[in-house]
Amino acid sequence: MGAHRGAGRTPAAGRSAAALLVATLVVAGCGGDATAEGDADAGGMVAEVEAPEGAVEATLLSLDGLADEVEAAIADAAAHYGVPEAEVAVAGALDVVWADGSLGCPEEGVLYPQVLTDGYLLTLEVEGRRVTYHGADDGPPLRCDP
Repeated sequence: MGAHRGAGRTPAAGRSAAALLVATLVVAGCGGDATAEGDADAGGMVAEVEAPEGAVEATLLSLDGLADEVEAAIADAAAHYGVPEAEVAVAGALDVVWADGSLGCPEEGVLYPQVLTDGYLLTLEVEGRRVTYHGADDGPPLRCDP
């Protein structure tokens, strides 16, 4: 899962690599029954986090291969909340296998393909609130409002 991420991609100009690195993710209010596992970093950060609703598998993810998706999510969050992009921070990311085509963010009355879908979850922080963006490996990030 996710082994193809990062091939040939580089972080966007103006964004430091440090801003795009993820140590851990705690998804507030989006907990599911599955857990996400990853190796603890040298600083002893948490290696296991709660996976999001709608995920059957999740692991911690480096943002090295998601520069385009991160840029799109930051631009959307900034526009949605009316703040400059510089005030939107990346809080974390998970490499996720979603249980179906809803990507863990189903809309009432919509039918979704009932297939496991490789994707990701980005968590941003905007003015002290957590905002999640769900995506499939072949698609853009979609804001998932509770």
